[in-house]
Order: sequence, then structure tokens, then C-alpha cells
Amino acid sequence: MKELLLAVSILLIALGINALIFWGVGNLVIYAFNIDYTWTILHGFVSALVWNIVKGLFSND
Repeated sequence: MKELLLAVSILLIALGINALIFWGVGNLVIYAFNIDYTWTILHGFVSALVWNIVKGLFSND
């Protein structure tokens, strides 16, 4: 049970870091091109989640 909790915690931490990266890149693009849009951390989280799912589907491992 402890191993499962540790694995889920590590997965959520990694996904949270990826969400912050996607949020930052999204805000950078919006700022660089002067787009009138609000990019939230939820957008970054969903983008990171989709990225991980697509990466898993197309990886060779």
C-alpha cells in the first residue's frame, strides 16, 4: 500500500511540474504574440496530461 501511495505521489508531483512548464510556455507564447487570452494553470495541467497520454501512445517502450 505504501508503494502505491508513493508511486501516485511521485506521478502527481511530476505532472504538477510539467503543468507549470506548459503554463509558462503558454504564457510566453501569449505574451510574445500579444494575444488577448488568459492562460491558466488548469490549461497547463490539461496540456501536460494530454502530452503524457500521447507520448505514452506513441513511445516504443
